Amino acid sequence: MERFWGALLGGRIVPNTLVRRMRRAPEGPGGPGEGYAYGLGLWLRNGGALVLQGEDSGVWFFATHDPATGLTWTVAGTTSEAAWPVLHGLREALTP
Repeated sequence: MERFWGALLGGRIVPNTLVRRMRRAPEGPGGPGEGYAYGLGLWLRNGGALVLQGEDSGVWFFATHDPATGLTWTVAGTTSEAAWPVLHGLREALTP
């Protein structure tokens, strides 16, 4: 995921003009919790962190990258119930 974020934000996956649009939240209410907005494919956390989250049968995934600090962390599991405690622990330890 570290390589993915670098490639995405470096314009090597989609053009930089599209990356800028992805990082800009539309006006209106946020997303999966307090402090989130949705920006064309990415969840945008207050403070500038970018988030990808998704699930399908047998897999749950959450990845975040803070361009200001370079911090990237990812949680994956077979169920959201298994992954959420890890996610919350990491978020508490790593988010100011």
